[in-house]
Amino acid sequence: MGGLGIHDGAAVPARLCERQGQPWLFATFSVPTLGGGTHLYFIATPGPKLRNTAGRLGWCIDTRATGGYVVAPASVIAGRPYVVVSAAEAAPLPAWLATRLTEQVISSPTRPLPVRADAVTAR
Repeated sequence: MGGLGIHDGAAVPARLCERQGQPWLFATFSVPTLGGGTHLYFIATPGPKLRNTAGRLGWCIDTRATGGYVVAPASVIAGRPYVVVSAAEAAPLPAWLATRLTEQVISSPTRPLPVRADAVTAR
């Protein structure tokens, strides 16, 4: 992703918003991760049940919902505390993000599909 001007997970949500034509308005409760990322907390909105994802929204973006968990502020991992960065109230999950998280994903085959040699024409 470095060719797209993205070198770490912090730039991915901004690029995602840009590509969706959405403003970067994630003024919500947040906590830094020990790996240098940020946990953004949102309130689930009515609609389809959201699940956990890894990379579905973009590189380095994982989501936690039904069946998932995150480390809460005041927890201490490896001697390092999780602290609050933004004490804003958790904002409702933006509708466009909920839609992106519930869209059907069309995956590519895990192995190449065979093609008959006589079906390929050179131009």
